[in-house]
Amino acid sequence: MKLGYTRLAHDDLATLFEFIAKDDPLAAQKVSHAIHVGIDRLIKFPSYGRAGDVKGTRQFAVAGIPYIVVYEIEEETITILRVYHTARGRPGSR
Repeated sequence: MKLGYTRLAHDDLATLFEFIAKDDPLAAQKVSHAIHVGIDRLIKFPSYGRAGDVKGTRQFAVAGIPYIVVYEIEEETITILRVYHTARGRPGSR
């Protein structure tokens, strides 16, 4: 399986890292690491998450932190669509 990211997903990751790093750079690194560990798991287990709120998407909660990763699977590619904090509500998936 190949892994890709939408521009929105890249922006989500950069924004959350910058926001957390303002107060605690180490915490930002830990959160980023936890998210990427979850995303990397998708390569071996693409159906790891559950059906998403939008048809054709899947999502999973990142273990130990309040973030959701929304993704889609098309043939041999997993595309990360969005990453969001559960307290902020779900943004549009694309």
